[in-house]
Amino acid sequence: MSSLATITTDAVARKRVTSLMLASCGALWLVGCATTNPPTDPPASAAPSGPALSTFDQWLGSYRSLDETALNLEITREPQAPALTQTRRYVWTQWADGSEATPRRFVITMDHQGESLESSFAPLTEQASRARRCPINWQMTTGALGQPAVLGLTTATECRFPQAEGELGLVKEWSFDGKRIQVADQLVDMTTGEPRQEPQLIEFVRVQRYTGWAAVADGDAWRVDEGVVALTDGQRRATRDAADMPLGIAITLERQEATGSPSLHLVISEAETGEVLGQAWSASDADKIGWANEHIQVELTQQIPD
Repeated sequence: MSSLATITTDAVARKRVTSLMLASCGALWLVGCATTNPPTDPPASAAPSGPALSTFDQWLGSYRSLDETALNLEITREPQAPALTQTRRYVWTQWADGSEATPRRFVITMDHQGESLESSFAPLTEQASRARRCPINWQMTTGALGQPAVLGLTTATECRFPQAEGELGLVKEWSFDGKRIQVADQLVDMTTGEPRQEPQLIEFVRVQRYTGWAAVADGDAWRVDEGVVALTDGQRRATRDAADMPLGIAITLERQEATGSPSLHLVISEAETGEVLGQAWSASDADKIGWANEHIQVELTQQIPD
């Protein structure tokens, strides 16, 4: 492929990925929503050429997708030698609810060299080694709501993977504002310069912790679980009273996409059968959420990390 065709391939793929992210903007935090033009790689001489390493420690934690795919994401940081204070390795582990498939794992490496930030992305599988890396360009930007955000991008020419049917390039984009991570992917046929498939976009929101109580009527009295802990990860959690006896109800808490914006969804169900007994919706970052009828009461409060 000629150098002109290579540049065109990167530009077209980058525009398709960014267009997808813009299309899903709405009232979300998407950094791409702050501009009407697709992001471009900054000049090699730009300084400073990347966010501080401490910025990326903020994305450590657990996340969950907003759509029906129910994908989970865990970001951890590998231990490092004391001498490597300017290096970070972050492992991204992604899996779907109920799937027996091996979780997908990736590593993103950050390395400050002088005033520049060198970064790369690589899959972690039994067959793939860390020798196969794709450079990432990172930059600080401003999200649609004015908050600071981090934007990272690979290019098809620098991120190539050999396949039996021909070499593929990967344009991959990450956006992060402290609470949400959005990942967009576009595969490109490096022989023809044409996209191999439609761009894929996944939005993850940080899993939050709620605590509170649940009560079930027992004649003229109430049996109470005062130590309810629920995470916004879509998992059902049983409840037990002070005598460690089951209350007979389970609590599920999850963030979902509803009418174009994320919301917090609480489900109270029968512990053994899973039959839904009650539901409640609230704002995505609501401080409190609850549900009650004449037989059941549940109240949960969000716990803000220190």
